[in-house]
Formats: sequence, structure tokens, C-alpha cells
Amino acid sequence: MHDTGNGILMSDREYIITMDLDEAFGLRKLRAKINGRIGATNKLPGNRFCINAELCYGPESVEITRKYLDAGALQNHLGKVRKTWNTSNNIPSDTLC
Repeated sequence: MHDTGNGILMSDREYIITMDLDEAFGLRKLRAKINGRIGATNKLPGNRFCINAELCYGPESVEITRKYLDAGALQNHLGKVRKTWNTSNNIPSDTLC
């Protein structure tokens, strides 16, 4: 395993997990939506939103990410995961916290 992720002390595996979580929480769609609204181009890259604050860039990207996750994206994803987990393991839903 190489320690060549995007962060200074981030391994490849940690970077891949971070990108997978960004996709699951809809942060890539959020980036496309916001950057489309401000007219970002290749010359002006726009914002990047990530669950790892070190990988965010752009004006107020950390705060926007936090507000987006707090507004329900995080809770919705966890609800889907719980439902899938409960269904696949035949465990009553009230046993999870």
C-alpha cells in the first residue's frame, strides 16, 4: 500500500474511502450544481466539497459541506444503510441506535 493519497498523511485506501463517501452523500452532485450556478470553467475550477475538510477548496466550501450534511444528506444516507443492513441480516429495526 502506498501513502500517495491527496492528503499529506493519507493512504490510497483512506482517499478511496473518502471519495466513496463523498459520492454516497451526494457531494459530487452538490459540486456540479453549485459550480454550474457560478459558471465554473477549466480556467476557474470552482469549489470542491468533501467530508475531509483538508480536501475542500473554494470560498466557504467547508461551511457549505457542513450545512449540506447537517441539512439531511448524512441522515438520509445512514437511514438507507440501516434499512439495507436490517433487511439483509433479518434484524428488527428497533435494535439499532
